[in-house]
Amino acid sequence: MDETHTPGDKVIPFYDMSVLGTAKTLRGFREGRFRDFGSLLFNIEYRYPIWDTWDGVVFLDQGEVFKNLGDISIGGFHRGYGFGIRLRTAESFLARAQLGRSKEGLRFILQFTQIFD
Repeated sequence: MDETHTPGDKVIPFYDMSVLGTAKTLRGFREGRFRDFGSLLFNIEYRYPIWDTWDGVVFLDQGEVFKNLGDISIGGFHRGYGFGIRLRTAESFLARAQLGRSKEGLRFILQFTQIFD
C-alpha cells in the first residue's frame, strides 16, 4: 500500500500522487491511468522455464487508488492480466516483453529492467 500525506493544508502535486497503471502495476492499463492520494496493489506472477535463457510468465494485477483509506472497496479494484517472455543469462536479467490486458484493451511492454527479483 502506498499513501501520500502532506503537513497542514499543502497540496500534493499531481506528479507526486500514487500511480497505478505502469510497467510494474496494473500492466493492462496505459501508463499513469489511475492516480490519487493512496494506492493498494496485489500482483500474482508465475514464472516457468522455457529454454536455457528464456522464461515464460503469466500474471494477474489487481489495484485501486483512493483519497482516504475508508474509500477502499472490493468493487473499486481494477484488474489486468497477461503473459510474457523474459530473457536472461546465467548471471543476469536482460529483457522482458509482456502483453497485458484489461477492460480498456491491450498493452505491450518491452523493458530492460526486472519487475521483481
